[in-house]
Amino acid sequence: MSGRGKQGGKARAKAKTRSSRAGLQFPVGRVHRLLRKGNYAERVGAGAPVYLAAVLEYLTAEILELAGNAARDNKKTNTATLQSGGALLSSAAHGAGDQSPLSRSLYKAAAAGLPATPF
Repeated sequence: MSGRGKQGGKARAKAKTRSSRAGLQFPVGRVHRLLRKGNYAERVGAGAPVYLAAVLEYLTAEILELAGNAARDNKKTNTATLQSGGALLSSAAHGAGDQSPLSRSLYKAAAAGLPATPF
């Protein structure tokens, strides 16, 4: 050998996703791709998909919590195996009263001083 080329060195670190950096479960990279492909704006900043993924994750967690509460009230043990899972999620999100349980929980979060999420 002529002595050229890589002689060795540090191994490359394992790639860390933007979702894990932000501490999210929702895919930040996919949200960024969909924002770019959807022609919502000419350019998409680096923080916009992180924020949007966080908002989507928060709303999903709220709806699943409400669906779990509704399932518990209906004496069901697993929301995934229900025949009318869509009806359960719909009733959990919309509720039977004048104000939806989802908006009530969001109002409680706002009253507690948590950051407001744009809708």
